[in-house]
Amino acid sequence: MAAESCSRRPNSPADLRTIHDQILWTLRHDDADKALKDVNGALARLAGENLEWTWRLKVLKAQILLYKSNYQEALSVLREPLPASLVSTDIAVRKAMMEGIAHRQAQQFAESERNLGEAEQLARASHPQLLPDVLNARGALEVDEKKFHAGETSFEEALTLARREGDRDAEAGALNNLARVAISQAHFDEAVDRANVALQLSRSLGLQPLTATILGNLGWSYSELGDFYNGLEYFKEGAERSQKSGLSGYSAYWFTGVANSYLALHEYGLAEDLARSTLDRADALKNAQTTTECLNTLAEVMLRTHRLSEAKRYNQEALKIEDSGSDTFGVADSLILAGHIAAAEKRFGDADRFFHRVLSGPSPDAPLRWQAEAGLAGVRDGEKKPMEAERLYLQAIDTIEKARHSIDHDELRLSFLSSGIAVYGEYIDFLIRHGRPADALRQAELSRARTLGEGLSSNAKATSRAIPSAQPQQLAQQLHATLLFYWLGEKQSYLWVITPARTTSFTLPPASEIDRLVPGLQACDC
Repeated sequence: MAAESCSRRPNSPADLRTIHDQILWTLRHDDADKALKDVNGALARLAGENLEWTWRLKVLKAQILLYKSNYQEALSVLREPLPASLVSTDIAVRKAMMEGIAHRQAQQFAESERNLGEAEQLARASHPQLLPDVLNARGALEVDEKKFHAGETSFEEALTLARREGDRDAEAGALNNLARVAISQAHFDEAVDRANVALQLSRSLGLQPLTATILGNLGWSYSELGDFYNGLEYFKEGAERSQKSGLSGYSAYWFTGVANSYLALHEYGLAEDLARSTLDRADALKNAQTTTECLNTLAEVMLRTHRLSEAKRYNQEALKIEDSGSDTFGVADSLILAGHIAAAEKRFGDADRFFHRVLSGPSPDAPLRWQAEAGLAGVRDGEKKPMEAERLYLQAIDTIEKARHSIDHDELRLSFLSSGIAVYGEYIDFLIRHGRPADALRQAELSRARTLGEGLSSNAKATSRAIPSAQPQQLAQQLHATLLFYWLGEKQSYLWVITPARTTSFTLPPASEIDRLVPGLQACDC
């Protein structure tokens, strides 16, 4: 829009339509901060003289604020009821839709259902051109409510209508939402495929804010698949692009993904620093979901670096926010951490209750289930109940293998083991502690053989759960050689020395310490 169009006082519907559409274009393609500045300027110049366009710009301002995750101010902008002369116009649909999105962001789902139900009824009756946007908003609510089938149905209808109407922006949004519903159902390989289709379209349309969101969702998918390096890069790009587009809430949220990627890669200092700085941003934004995510990250860093009192403090802060109802999404993660902290303090009864709350909750996804099962195994081991502990460890491993078996892409199935490898390590630690080094070796060898078998097999999925266990002792005898088998674990690592006559195991430092030594050893000439 030319500079003179912005500076002069608008006095015709054509002028006002041009201003409105230019601000909307800026929001979708460029920078929410600039769009907010422009809409505030337009409202000030209009000074309430044109009722219809004042309300159109107010609804647009609310939309901009929702892009920035500022649902409180968006609701404030829309607080007044719509004038009677506008209740049958498309403005009523847009206002109800924005109110519904705002209440969803606030995790006030009942209010959001009422608003979006009203918006959908009005759109279907009189304004069908707005139905794709309303259905995208409704589907997002249904996913948050864990009504995944309903959400997918809403997104599919939105996609069909958007394509029929030639609304490419709504089409790209629906494609991204279909990737999100796949993430929510732990169909992460499907989510990657869907997100890449959405990313291609979003980039071709120049939708910079949506592109940033898709990149963040790809980071989430790859991280859940155990590909933490790819996850880290996508999270970083999503966070940085969101920041450039003025999406402060999304930027903070994706930076929590960066911090969690550092955590998964054992870069505890980087994870801690970023989680602390992001926590400050989340507090300033009054974003409860991102705040609890940061608190959980900090609690886990403290737990892994043996700062138990600090871990407990951060965990209790997260649980307090969640108990108040301000955030429902991070509850299960906080309970898992509370269980591990209680177990570390030998409060086994409390730990048992925390882990069982996760398992008895509404359909915990596979990672939460195996973490809770492994956590209960550690509790039973602490209670001197090794048979029950072993049963639970094997149950957790079976949960991991079933989840891995459901992944269709071979390369993603290979990386998936990284997301659950800690459970295998905990079981191996358990076997070593109970004087069963040979069984520990078999478990370590089996997990490695299965991964190798998947990588080499032309029918990897069929063979992923039926890998025969090799006999290292027999192999050493056949080769007349000494075999060395390593397992690098988070708490400690192990070396098995296998000769034709016997097998001996040795305990080594954690993987993080060994990793620091490797570059020096590689540079050594000896």
